[in-house]
Amino acid sequence: MKKIIKNHLYRALGIYILALMYLCSINSLALAGRRDNFPGSYSHSLTSDPWIALTFDDGPHRWYTSRILEVLENNKAKATFFLVGKLCIKYPELVKEIFAQGHCIGNHTFNHWNMTRLSEDRALFEWLACSEAIENAIGEETRFCRPPGGKLNESVIRSADRAGMMVITWTINSLDCSGKSSDQLKGIILSRLEPGAIILLHDGFDTTLQALPDLIRVIRKKGYKLVTLDEMFYKK
Repeated sequence: MKKIIKNHLYRALGIYILALMYLCSINSLALAGRRDNFPGSYSHSLTSDPWIALTFDDGPHRWYTSRILEVLENNKAKATFFLVGKLCIKYPELVKEIFAQGHCIGNHTFNHWNMTRLSEDRALFEWLACSEAIENAIGEETRFCRPPGGKLNESVIRSADRAGMMVITWTINSLDCSGKSSDQLKGIILSRLEPGAIILLHDGFDTTLQALPDLIRVIRKKGYKLVTLDEMFYKK
């Protein structure tokens, strides 16, 4: 009888240890960020620091990118730019300027196509071609990628993993590309701020430029610090 009880105790202890190990692995993932519906993509950092990440998609554009950089520099703010590879080839000087000013650069595919409609190998080519265009401009690899429109499936996630990058979506969609006014844009963003939030903005819209100075000012007034994704996820 004692032997039977001892065996049951050992079995229960083993189950407890396995469960504890599983919970620890879940917690270690949570330290990196809140996952989207697809494992391997992140919409939010779970940092306890009052940090917010501004991200700009679809650049670089000769006029708009320069204006965004000017606003950020005047306000001593840092951001992350998800760049399109074919535009990086067209405007490498803007890619260099973004990097030189201390901003983070992410991969937004080479052609800005819907990645969910591509095979995994074709999606991989989109990531790698964009990364090469960025690296040719700044001499460094990028750690982050974002599919156009945030459109994801398991194949897109796998292709990004094969390319060695973390998929980042967003916590707050500003809707700046949907005809919202700058005041509406600010209202959407400022009503949803929380530590670790990632804000989606776009490079190429007047309303984004109009709203940006006030956004920076009010975000800081609320006690948040604007950081790059490098800082948010890697505490650079």
